Amino acid sequence: MLQWMQFVGHDYDVVVSETLRERARHDGDFVLRHEVLPMITFRPDYAAVARSGVPVALAAGDGSLADEYGYARTAPIIADLLTCPMVVFPGHHTSYTYRASDFAAALMATLRDLGGPSSDAALRRRTVPAPRAR
Repeated sequence: MLQWMQFVGHDYDVVVSETLRERARHDGDFVLRHEVLPMITFRPDYAAVARSGVPVALAAGDGSLADEYGYARTAPIIADLLTCPMVVFPGHHTSYTYRASDFAAALMATLRDLGGPSSDAALRRRTVPAPRAR
């Protein structure tokens, strides 16, 4: 489990404390069997995704791409298969926690570009009309 944690890439140095070692010993088997294994063996139906009409973008962190982590290398490949945008977010695997402002800005821009909940059109659709005068 500790090796897996080192594999995912971080924006900080991972300090392996005794608490972290104990947590890895306690949770490691479950995480590997029920989270990691399904993640690496799942095969999406790319044709179904493309047919769905749902706007899709693939993303990876610039740090993860630069360090050539396996999970980041797959994002541009899948984006090509789906002919959808490949977006580069700041940082690594957990940057949403440690670089929250940068990550949020990149996420909001991506959603806006896809016409998602932060887009002008979506905001207009969600605007509640003013009540009529009686």
